[in-house]
Amino acid sequence: MVGLYLIYIMCLAIPGRVLTIDEGDALYRTGEVDFNGARKRVGLGMVPEVCPGQYVLVHVGVALQIVDEAEAATIWGYLEELGEAAEIVSPSPDATPESVGEKS
Repeated sequence: MVGLYLIYIMCLAIPGRVLTIDEGDALYRTGEVDFNGARKRVGLGMVPEVCPGQYVLVHVGVALQIVDEAEAATIWGYLEELGEAAEIVSPSPDATPESVGEKS
């Protein structure tokens, strides 16, 4: 008899502070977001009202919602407890500048 295995995968949205927002159509605009020292280009189309300095929750490169600074700090605290925070802000040894969102 073949056993049935269920695998549960949890996806996280990571908080980051919006540094810059590119001009253009609000639906397609992007901006630079700081994740405790790691900077990445993020899609901001789902939060057209966001302004530089505000915090957003980001999943797979897209900001999903605006959060306040206290909530962002709470989430980073949970990530640190889980030992995931260092992995988020430290790229793997084989990462390229393009893969971690840095400008060459």
